Amino acid sequence: MAKDPDLKPIHPGEILKSEFLEPLNMKGEELAKNLQVKKSIIRELLAEKRRMTVDLAYRLYFYFGVTNDLDYYQILEIDKNATQEEIKKSYKKLALKWHPDKNLNNQKEAETKMKEINQAYETLSDPQKRKEYDSKQNDKNNHYPNSNPSKDGKNSGAIA
Repeated sequence: MAKDPDLKPIHPGEILKSEFLEPLNMKGEELAKNLQVKKSIIRELLAEKRRMTVDLAYRLYFYFGVTNDLDYYQILEIDKNATQEEIKKSYKKLALKWHPDKNLNNQKEAETKMKEINQAYETLSDPQKRKEYDSKQNDKNNHYPNSNPSKDGKNSGAIA
């Protein structure tokens, strides 16, 4: 994949500040306290003088309740209690809608959507894989139940 010469890399500290702290009107010191890390770690990250560590990324992931995992139920536009028949019906409908041959004007998006749809269907149509997926999702949601800092009770966004 060719790099866009006009696209400059974005430091994780800049993303943390603009996408999470500023919208929540939160200071770095408060975040450090909540994450149980030294204030200097967050201060240096926000000043772009420190790299993101795996440990810090993990803490932020759970603190803000964000994930880059896909929600297979949302992708297939079904309820979490959907039957196998409903899963199959929705899959067929969406596969027809997003097939790249039917979306010549936006093939890239259609290809991405089809990959997501296929991945979701492959998991949810297999009872054992679905059980494992649901269990994993429940574990994520219960890991840090009181860590969501947003004022409206919703997660604030995703770190890609």
